[in-house]
Amino acid sequence: MGFSRLPQEVNTSNPDGRLEAALNGEARDVNGTIATASFAAFQGGRAIDYVISMSGGSSIKGHDILVGHNLYVMLIVYKLENYSDSDYSNFINSFRLQ
Repeated sequence: MGFSRLPQEVNTSNPDGRLEAALNGEARDVNGTIATASFAAFQGGRAIDYVISMSGGSSIKGHDILVGHNLYVMLIVYKLENYSDSDYSNFINSFRLQ
C-alpha cells in the first residue's frame, strides 16, 4: 500500500491519463512490461487495475486509485505458482476511502 499527494500544479483533469502515467513509471522502475491494464471507477475516484510482468517469473498485480490529487497504490508481488485470486480480491476489497 502506498500513498502520494500530487502537487497542486499537477493537472488531474484527465485522471485516466494520470493513472496511465503512474503505471508506466511503476513498470519502468522495475524494468517490467505491462501485461494488462484496465480503467474503472472506485469509491468516487478513478482506478487502474494492472499486471506488470518482470524478469525471473515474478509479476506485480495492482490497483491504483486517483481521487483529486491523492494517488493510492495497492499491489502485490508474486510468482504465478503462489498467486491466489481470492487473497488478492480480499486485499483490494478491504480498502475504504474516507
